[in-house]
Amino acid sequence: MKLGQEGRRIITAFLISRLFVFSVGAIADTHLPKFGHYRSYGHHVLVDMWIKWDAGWYLTIAREGYSILEGQTSSVGYFPLYPLLVRLGGFFVDPAIAGIMISNASLLAAALILHRLFRLDFDADTSHAAIVYLLLFPASVFYSAIFTESLFLLLSAASFYQARKNRWMMAGVSGFLASLTRMHGLLLLPALTVEYLHQRGYFKSWQGVDRGWKDMAWLALIPLGTIVFFTYLGVTVGDPAAFIKSQTHSGRHIMMPFMVFWTSLTVNLCDSELLGVAFTVFGLAVTGLMIRRLRPSYTAYTISSMAFIVSSSSLVGSHRYVAVVFPVYAVMAMVTENRWLKTLTAAGLAVTLALFTVGFVNGWSIH
Repeated sequence: MKLGQEGRRIITAFLISRLFVFSVGAIADTHLPKFGHYRSYGHHVLVDMWIKWDAGWYLTIAREGYSILEGQTSSVGYFPLYPLLVRLGGFFVDPAIAGIMISNASLLAAALILHRLFRLDFDADTSHAAIVYLLLFPASVFYSAIFTESLFLLLSAASFYQARKNRWMMAGVSGFLASLTRMHGLLLLPALTVEYLHQRGYFKSWQGVDRGWKDMAWLALIPLGTIVFFTYLGVTVGDPAAFIKSQTHSGRHIMMPFMVFWTSLTVNLCDSELLGVAFTVFGLAVTGLMIRRLRPSYTAYTISSMAFIVSSSSLVGSHRYVAVVFPVYAVMAMVTENRWLKTLTAAGLAVTLALFTVGFVNGWSIH
């Protein structure tokens, strides 16, 4: 894949953003006060600062496999592809280092693929701005941590890009891997179904080459990833519904859409819930701006993603869920076309990213 000048600009933006995040994180870990959830694991600071919250579960799965704790949150509440890759990387380096390398390599690959995807619809400046916003988004601190965000972003972006290129088998394979990474991978199925219909002229805004319906069958691979995981749990721990039960024990379940705002602001009121409310409102606002501005498949993906968030019993972690919905960054770039507005937006994102990094590394409830 030839990078070209635009690709090199993306790599530069990636390197600057990660140098910024790693530097802020290292300074926070060594010089700033710690919060109540801070914990050290005895690694070098550049490794230790990324082993927070769910990272411990992923490392446990990579080292020991899955286990179930009746009535408690346990390792079965986490999807397998990321810890599997960490386990494979652990044959060569420490699993924690492998996780950090996988996350950051996935982020770089995702940024390059997303830039190519955006260039199918936008000019160079808008596409570049969208990637800068992605790299500086407050929750992009998780892109470098031992979390699934970067890998999921890469696979979901690859699935959309392959679909846009009419490579439906590869779109299905990428979607399969995405749904083996996170439950949200299932949301690619309705979105890419819309894309398939769009390319065949059903929405009348663009007429593609009609190759019949057989390619659509590849999209059936997408839910297969989650089915494989649930089947694996049935074989290994004796309960294919162990993931759902673990999520319920941790306080997450499906409820009436938008009722979560009431519970977050009353019953579950805390810093993490307030943060989740703020990012959910932001995501909903961007979704409103997106309608009729982007391709129907992007809008469908964003709407289904936001519907998933507002139908949960808790908004904790919504900043991470919104962060991987990549059409959000295209909208942000579109509504900040002025050069000075772009600069101000990037600066504001960088400041909030620094605050999130300090909070994540030093034990505030950012997870």
